[in-house]
Amino acid sequence: MDLELYDQTTTGAQPEQLQLIRDLIDLAGQTLKLRDDTEVSVTLMNNDAIQKSMNSIGVSIVQLMLLVLRCTTMTRMI
Repeated sequence: MDLELYDQTTTGAQPEQLQLIRDLIDLAGQTLKLRDDTEVSVTLMNNDAIQKSMNSIGVSIVQLMLLVLRCTTMTRMI
């Protein structure tokens, strides 16, 4: 899986946090049996920016990651 992580937080994520996110997405990709050529992009944002961009929709980061993975997979299948 080709994973791109973008950190747009004001304080910056710690390397350990970024690795944890990579591991989580990799596990989700394996669970969903994604092809190796699947592209995944994740942008980390502060809560205020998330609220503006998501119009205050309450979703957890795990739900959001799985949604991105599913959308990417569906796009590849079309």
